[in-house]
Amino acid sequence: MTGERDDRPADAVIAELGVVRDLRAPAAQALLLLGELRLLTEWDDQTLCAQLGCSASRWVEVGGTPKNQAGAVLNSLHFLELASDMAKLADLTVHRREVVNEAFELCHDAGGPVADRVPRVRAALKRQACGGLSPLDLLSLGEIASAWRSAALNMDQGPAHDRATAAMRLAEPAAKRAPHISPERLAQLGLPDADDVLGPTVARNMHQHLGTPPCAKCGRAAERLGLGDMLSRGRLVRPGDRFATVAA
Repeated sequence: MTGERDDRPADAVIAELGVVRDLRAPAAQALLLLGELRLLTEWDDQTLCAQLGCSASRWVEVGGTPKNQAGAVLNSLHFLELASDMAKLADLTVHRREVVNEAFELCHDAGGPVADRVPRVRAALKRQACGGLSPLDLLSLGEIASAWRSAALNMDQGPAHDRATAAMRLAEPAAKRAPHISPERLAQLGLPDADDVLGPTVARNMHQHLGTPPCAKCGRAAERLGLGDMLSRGRLVRPGDRFATVAA
């Protein structure tokens, strides 16, 4: 764990605990998760470690078992589990990288004891916002930046929460009327290669969000972009239906 940011993966501590002695130990599991994140993000060792505050040269070193470092390794393991779980919600490498970066920044700026940060972030990701969707819902739609802003708003303290709250106050009331899916990404959904641009799972989730019953705000935004006919032909909207005019 680095001295300045002790919520980052504990590369040196992982090495000191001797990961090859027990693959079920938190240190070994953390090392395996680092490898999984390398595959998900397609970052090389140096780049991944730079993003997470690790030293690549210490990944596979083996040493003793200082018990006073066990808590730091467990904190790192919980963070890596969070980063991996959230990255898997994205299809494309570039989006997975963005998710990992956002997860790190929110955990680092969550405030409060390090051991409590990941549980608090996970709870914030599940909590519905005033727009009716949770940050996890937004992540499933590929709205990465807005998902993590929403999670920060759901936090009860910390620099990330303070920044998100200040930004929300500046953006009101327009933010309340904004669709869950950005107009740019709605337009991409209408492209012939939407699965390649957005990712197949995310594109399917977006179609379902615009389906029956449709999301009113996103449906109106789709119609303004000329996508209403396409959605109707795809039977994502019942023939003759129009999107509701009341706020979702």
